[in-house]
Amino acid sequence: MKSTISFISLALITAVAGNIYAQAPKIVSFSPVSGPVGTQVTIKGSGFSTTADSNVVYFGATRAAIKTANTSQLVVTVPEGATYKPLFVINKITKLSGTSSLAFNTSFSVPADGVAPKVRFLPDTAALDVQIIDIDGDGKTDILATNANLRTLMVLRNKSEKGTID
Repeated sequence: MKSTISFISLALITAVAGNIYAQAPKIVSFSPVSGPVGTQVTIKGSGFSTTADSNVVYFGATRAAIKTANTSQLVVTVPEGATYKPLFVINKITKLSGTSSLAFNTSFSVPADGVAPKVRFLPDTAALDVQIIDIDGDGKTDILATNANLRTLMVLRNKSEKGTID
């Protein structure tokens, strides 16, 4: 009788604990590992939500559009502003996240007439600890930098429109 009660207690604890602890998203692989903006990338792993809107994927600083989702695979589109960092997945249902071990390499083609002349956009003060991230969630990468001499944080918001830099 005592062993039966112990077994039932263990079964109940296991059932309850299994519902409390969710599995964090785990990225096992993704392909292709490089490509231009607009490329469809298949992310394989576990712990994803079956609803596309319940997952969030970042290519470095920028959020990607998710086309399809199931518990072991996400199909996403490389966004404009993707940076060379590991992929980052958030399951909004479990509120857990996971990171790939490799970074996605966004490729670019150089136009036949070459590249435009250099454009200076940083302030004249020394910028340290520069980070590229989408601060305001508009899909454009912004720049954060510190200035040790002035003890300030510089926030350079990307307010550009396609084809221009302002």
